[in-house]
Parts: sequence; structure tokens; C-alpha cells
Amino acid sequence: MSLAGEHMTAAYLSKRERDLSKVARSKAGFKAMGFWYTSFSTKLTVESVEVTGSEASVRFKELTEEYQASTANGPSSIPSGYSLVQTATFRSSGDVWQLMSKSYCWERAWRLLK
Repeated sequence: MSLAGEHMTAAYLSKRERDLSKVARSKAGFKAMGFWYTSFSTKLTVESVEVTGSEASVRFKELTEEYQASTANGPSSIPSGYSLVQTATFRSSGDVWQLMSKSYCWERAWRLLK
């Protein structure tokens, strides 16, 4: 699931483009060392939604499990994982909510504001 352009501010879109190029370089370096991800599983749990005027803040917990493989050992059946508390900030613009900022994993949180 990803947000359509109308659901993101111009400032956010600019920052996102810069971030995506950094992620692509990191992934290429990871794979060059003989590792890659075979699958991901992410669960989001909304902890709170606060709306003040035309802005909203969604606080949620992200729990992600990642399965990796390596050239040397092949696929692993043991996941690595992490859990983070995240915040996504939105503003109302006409009939849509636009993402203004995010912590990390955020694209699903906007659906709560529709």
C-alpha cells in the first residue's frame, strides 16, 4: 500500500525522494556483501489519534520481522525483527488528508483518517 501524490505535501515528497535514493544505495551495498531479504512481515497497532483543527497526529507501534538469505548459507528460517513507536503527521486539505511528516513506517496510518 502506498499513498497517492495527492495525499502527500510537496515538502514531504521532496524529502521522500532523497530518502529513497539513500535506501537504494544501502540495499545495493547489503546485496553486494552477499545478503538479501527474502520476506518481511509488518504489523501496525494504532496507539492514539489526535486531531487539532486541520492537523492530525497518528501514533502507532510497528512490529517487523525480516527473513534474510546469504550467498554463504542460503535462506534463514530464523527471523530478525524490531519494534518501534512511530508518529505520522497529517494536514487536511479539502477532502483529503496529506502526509506532512513521518517517523519511518507510515503509509498505512493515513487510512485511519479517511
